[in-house]
Amino acid sequence: MAENNNAPAPGEETTNPNPDGFKPIETQEAFDALIKDRIERAQNAVRKEYQDFETYKSKAEGYETKMNEFTKQITDLTAERDQLKGEISKRETAAEKSRIAREYGLPESLADRLTGSKKEDWEEDAKALAALFKDQRPPYPQPNPADPIAENSDLLRLAREL
Repeated sequence: MAENNNAPAPGEETTNPNPDGFKPIETQEAFDALIKDRIERAQNAVRKEYQDFETYKSKAEGYETKMNEFTKQITDLTAERDQLKGEISKRETAAEKSRIAREYGLPESLADRLTGSKKEDWEEDAKALAALFKDQRPPYPQPNPADPIAENSDLLRLAREL
């Protein structure tokens, strides 16, 4: 045996001082050889677990693209719905104002001029406008026989020509 450094001399066999049969690993190459199988099994297990990763990744990207398209469609349709609701509301308001204007004898052109935010306000405004238009004919001049006839009046000239 070699000196007291417990390392075997070249050509000498090493005896295992441990009765369990444990042999300590003395080099990196020996360690790598022992765990090579374990590393390969672990790597294969991981590869097997993640072998469909790319498939799932592409599916997820496809779903995300479709979700973005549907979100945009929802946004566009919501905006269109709101616009159509606004148009319907305007038309219903115009129809109601027109009906109220006819009911109070106002010209159709004054229907959009009715002010207010609800039916009662429009009716009050229509009543006020109708009162203004009631009997708004200009008064006919009543001839007064005592009034002197102007010499230059057109009627007098016409009468003389006859």
